[in-house]
Amino acid sequence: RLMPTPRSLPTAENRRLREAHQTTVRLLGEVMNTQKGDRLSVLSLLPKGAFSFDQLTTLMWAGHETTACGIVSSLNHLSQDQILQDRTADSRKNATRVFKEAIRLHPPAYMLVRQVANATQVNKVRFAKGDHVVISLYNMQRRADLFPDPDRFDASRFDDKGNPLGYLPFGLGAK
Repeated sequence: RLMPTPRSLPTAENRRLREAHQTTVRLLGEVMNTQKGDRLSVLSLLPKGAFSFDQLTTLMWAGHETTACGIVSSLNHLSQDQILQDRTADSRKNATRVFKEAIRLHPPAYMLVRQVANATQVNKVRFAKGDHVVISLYNMQRRADLFPDPDRFDASRFDDKGNPLGYLPFGLGAK
């Protein structure tokens, strides 16, 4: 196909896409309207209305992809190091460290965009209210001043002291 079929054309593919979208909207609406305790789920533990439709859609789709990317990355690093495999096999703590280091090196979201809430200055750069700022998680999490030998896989970076400064695999702040 040279060009995508316009969504407005009544093709079989477009009908299937429209039906899938309508089903998704209906199901997410049901989840959003679930009263606390109605269903056994993490969302049922939150107050009704805690998520907007857009946030819930992002959680549903992005949550699967980011988890899958983290797991694949972790398994890839484990497959290259038998000693690390042995240390991780029986330790949830070590498995968590491996996962964190894998997504530090290969962040599921490689950049973030945030809108400046109030005029501010960072170093010598001024930002006006409403400006958009792009943050490269990939580059930040490979800074040698924050992560010595930043391109080397080292799960011990994530010890019991918490997460190192500069580790933001999923970002912070209002989305």
